Amino acid sequence: MEERGILKKELASNFFTLHNLKQKASNAPDIMKSMQDAVALAKSVNSVTETSNAKSDKTEQTSK
Repeated sequence: MEERGILKKELASNFFTLHNLKQKASNAPDIMKSMQDAVALAKSVNSVTETSNAKSDKTEQTSK
């Protein structure tokens, strides 16, 4: 039982140490880059949709 407690403490100390932080952070996704990419994609889709809607509105007006 005591060995189990010692093992838990060792595991916890290894888990919560901040050594090699750069290595761990380098594998993490860049959230800001992902958000910028998502916004750029949404804007491009929105502009295509607006262009399509404008063309269909123009076609409807000329056919009347």
